Formats: sequence, C-alpha cells, structure tokens
Amino acid sequence: MKFMDRFTKPSNEDWFVELLGSWRIWLIGAVIGALLGFGFKQIFPGEYTAVATVVIDHNVEQVLPIGRDTDRFLYFARETRKLNALAWSDDVIEKLAAAVPGFTVEGLREEYLDLTPPGDGEWHFVAYHAEAKTAKKLAKNWAMSFVDVLIESTEVSLELEELRAG
Repeated sequence: MKFMDRFTKPSNEDWFVELLGSWRIWLIGAVIGALLGFGFKQIFPGEYTAVATVVIDHNVEQVLPIGRDTDRFLYFARETRKLNALAWSDDVIEKLAAAVPGFTVEGLREEYLDLTPPGDGEWHFVAYHAEAKTAKKLAKNWAMSFVDVLIESTEVSLELEELRAG
C-alpha cells in the first residue's frame, strides 16, 4: 500500500470487508454483554407473575327480567363493588394465608397480590413473587379461596329464596 492510498476514501466493498474482518471484536462484545446480563439477573432477580381467572355470570336476566338499561348498569356496578370487597376481605385473604404458609395477611395485600378490573365477567387474580412456583400457588389459592367464600355466602341467600318461596 502506498503512502497516498491511505488518504483516499475506501470503496463500499472495502468498508464491508473490514467490518466483517473485525468479527473478533463482535464476538468479544457479545460474550461480555451476555456475561453482564447474566450477572445482572443473578444480582437483581425479577419477579414472576401468575394469573388465575374466575368467570362470574351475574344472571342479570333473572334478577332484572324487565327494566331499564340504567338499572342493569347500577346492578352490575353494585355487584362488582361487592365482589371486589369480597376478594380483598379478611375471610378470603386469611384463608389464602393459611393455604400458603409463610405469608401474613398484610404482606399479601401490600406486596404480592393484585386484582385486575373485571371485564365480561372475568376476574383475574394476580400474584407476584421471586419464585414461579410460589407465584402460581398464591394466584391459584387466592382464586380458590375467593370462590369458596363466595359459595359460602351465596348458600345463605339460596336458603332465603327457599324460605320466600315456601
């Protein structure tokens, strides 16, 4: 290579060849990046998210067979508030804490659990934890506790319906 050839602009082919020729730098960068990512994940592990879904049908046709749409919206809003209060109630959370040892009621409410707003009757019980198994166990048992307490509370109203009819 002559002295003056160093100051001329390289062609596109030369630039591409030089880029491909520096594969060692790309390989070293990839290995360092992978090691840094692995180290970061080991130092700061992420949380796992588990979701359990419960579908609730309000049977609005049986409750309000004839009525205005506003009555139905008010009925849905009232029932949604009741179910939301039930999901976060002491009965449900205490039952969950008993089913999954090592958690307190306050800790579950503040750190590990979340309830998404219901849509089309689907209630999503969300649990967060550093271990996937524990997150799944929390979400599943929270949903099951909710359903158990809901069934227990509706059995009373079924008895009342029988007394009214009878």
